[in-house]
Amino acid sequence: MQHLKKYGAILILIMVFPIARFIANNLVLEASDDIYTYIPQESDFIIEINTKNFISEIGYRRLFEENYFMDKVYPTEEGEKPEEKYVDSGINFFSKVVLFREQWADESIWLALVQYNDAEKVKKYITDQIPNARFEYDNEYMVIQLSPSSSQENLDEHLKKISNKEVKGFTERVNLKAIFSPDNEINCYIIPKRTPHNQLIEGYLSFNFLTDHIAVEGSFTPVPGFNDTAPIAYAINDDKALSMRSSLNLFNSIYWFSQEKIENVPEYAQLAFDYDGAEMFLVHRNQGYSTPFKSFPNADLHFDIIGQDIWDSFFDSLKVADGITIDTSKHLITTVEGASIQYVRGDNTFELTQNGINLSPSAEKQLYFDLQLKLDPMLDKVVFKVDPENPPSTLEQSIGIGVGYSMIESIREVAKMESVVFQITGTDDDLVKASGRIDMKEKNGHSMVESLSFGHGAILFLTDYF
Repeated sequence: MQHLKKYGAILILIMVFPIARFIANNLVLEASDDIYTYIPQESDFIIEINTKNFISEIGYRRLFEENYFMDKVYPTEEGEKPEEKYVDSGINFFSKVVLFREQWADESIWLALVQYNDAEKVKKYITDQIPNARFEYDNEYMVIQLSPSSSQENLDEHLKKISNKEVKGFTERVNLKAIFSPDNEINCYIIPKRTPHNQLIEGYLSFNFLTDHIAVEGSFTPVPGFNDTAPIAYAINDDKALSMRSSLNLFNSIYWFSQEKIENVPEYAQLAFDYDGAEMFLVHRNQGYSTPFKSFPNADLHFDIIGQDIWDSFFDSLKVADGITIDTSKHLITTVEGASIQYVRGDNTFELTQNGINLSPSAEKQLYFDLQLKLDPMLDKVVFKVDPENPPSTLEQSIGIGVGYSMIESIREVAKMESVVFQITGTDDDLVKASGRIDMKEKNGHSMVESLSFGHGAILFLTDYF
């Protein structure tokens, strides 16, 4: 009888969480869709995080894969006790969390919507992560400004109107309830920038966290006459750490893997981009760069251009742009942060390259966007050196090079992903399909647990760069 009681107790313990998980998913914790009514109609990027699904899966891993979970989420040195990471944030995590972006003049503003239990705890929790965050709230939901604005007074008034539901709602434009499935961990709705040559009107993506990878699926609505759009003309370069091809006008800024970027890039027929690391030279502070390093990204960026006159005007605007120096005799573009790259102008092309571009034709007939990224090879090919012409002091050399490699190793440790692939393809109907996969390095764990360590950094990346 005692044995029966013992085994019965064990059985009950094993059953408790699956039953609780079933109740959480199907009975008690069905999150309200009321949060959608606060999203402004002019938003162009909406991210919904179904925290209920995350709590259910993470709780399951915590109970049934304790050693793995603790090792990943609470890593400690031998003999140390795990540091408690739970924080009473005041957010109701059984509700949805929504991030959305609005375009204000020449800036993009990211905001968040959360249902709260304790407003003051939410404020403290958010400002500990983002000190300049701003808040407005009613008796149930809080709107949080995540990124700074140069028109803060106007934005403060806008936050109040959002909180009071005095702005036109996004649901009058799109029925998110019909599109966003509560079964997905993350749902996204995207409205690309409207330009004469942009071929996509709007689209939807979902992200689901599976055992060893994150699955990405979605679809986009193309403009009328999309079937006349040419597929990608150039094949992915498998030898590069990052390779991207596109015949869609989705990218109108050139990023330097920093805050610096070239904006308002004109429309193009084809884009081909390869990146294979960078050489980073530690320089003396008297060189006037805003960072300690002079960098030479091993990058190739090729455009098949539309409208020679427009691209001529674009290039002329670069000559007088703040933070950019163009040496026409050496055909060299340099930013204030010290990134330098050669440029090549042709009758129908524009290129940025270090060593020349070698493109191979693509045989794909309905492929309009193709991306492949391999993280470790990208990090492996970032090399730190001392600039031989303008070296800093010996002390600065030893510290600077060490800091550079330490930063790379920190990224490698936090970013648990192995590779990313993403494609946009045409179909025989009126939709364009999107599909992708983010593979994790750990094959015997779970992608959601692996993602916990870099989730916070990913949100900060969004607020800084998009």
